[in-house]
Parts: sequence; structure tokens; C-alpha cells
Amino acid sequence: MVIPPLTDNVKKRGFLPFLLGVLLGMALVCAAVYVYFASGCAPVATADPELPFESLLAGKALHARMLREVPRSASPGGTPDDLLAGARVYLQQCAVCHGRPAGPVSPIGSGMYPPPPQFFHNQGTAKRSAAEDYWTISGGIRFTGMPRFRDSLSPAEIRQISLLLAQTSSLPAVVYKELTSSSGDSH
Repeated sequence: MVIPPLTDNVKKRGFLPFLLGVLLGMALVCAAVYVYFASGCAPVATADPELPFESLLAGKALHARMLREVPRSASPGGTPDDLLAGARVYLQQCAVCHGRPAGPVSPIGSGMYPPPPQFFHNQGTAKRSAAEDYWTISGGIRFTGMPRFRDSLSPAEIRQISLLLAQTSSLPAVVYKELTSSSGDSH
């Protein structure tokens, strides 16, 4: 197949109509997305299926932000007293969504979307550092139900919880007992 050479007339008009067509196409796509969301058709309830690429894009954005802001230095391991204090604050502020070592997912946690990680059931902390947990607890994560705690907990309390979460698979017996005792029930 031989492509005929462009005439002078096509050469003169060529790029501007193409550019206008691309811009018009982009404007139509943006308008269609706006109408989709503004008309109430978008899935917003926790039981709705997620949008295409929702998890991928949100995960990429979160990971990139954490790479930029989380300190890379290793956090100290914390003392048993730090872990015990962290367990107490965790029971008061976190267990209602993230669960406890012994027991099922709480009704609140099971009704959330995306579901909150259950830290004591080998989910959510295996690849995270105490610094990443500190960042998450302090600032929260949008559109997940994870609130920002920097206004309601002290930096020491946030540090204690993050140290606790970094060691969920190897907690001292006294800390584990605190987390599983019925007196620590916050709901």
C-alpha cells in the first residue's frame, strides 16, 4: 500500500485541527466523568464494587507519599513498658477497627471498606516499619476510615502504638495478656 504524499492544503491545515480534536476529546471525557459522579451513579457505599483501578491508583499514591515522607532510619525496639502502654492505647483507640489477638474481626471493622488490616492475624504489618505505622497513625489515610490521631494522641502514645504494631508476632507475655484480657475491652 502506497501512502499518497500530503498536499500543500493538508500540510497547512494539518496540526491545528488535530490538536483541537484531541482537546475536544479530552474535554468530552472529563465531562462524561463529571456527569457520572455528579449523577450519583458512582459506587460510594462500602458494599459497592470498587471503581476500575481504584486500589491500584490509591495504593500507588499512598506508597509514593510514604516513600517521600517516612524516615528511613530504623526505629528503636521499645521497652516492655512502651509496648504495654502501646497495648493500652491500642485497646482504647484502635482495636474497635483493627481487632485483637484473640477473637474475630469487630462488627465495625467488618463493615468498613476498604477493610482495616487486622494486625494480630498476620495481615497488614509484615512489611511495614514502626516509622511507617507512626506516619499512618499520626496523619491517617484518606478514603479508608483511618483517622488522623496527631490531634488526639500524644507523639509518645503514637510511638508506643507503632512499636507495638512492629512487634505483633513477638510480643512479651505481659503485653499479649493485656491485649487479650476482657478488662481491656473498649466496646
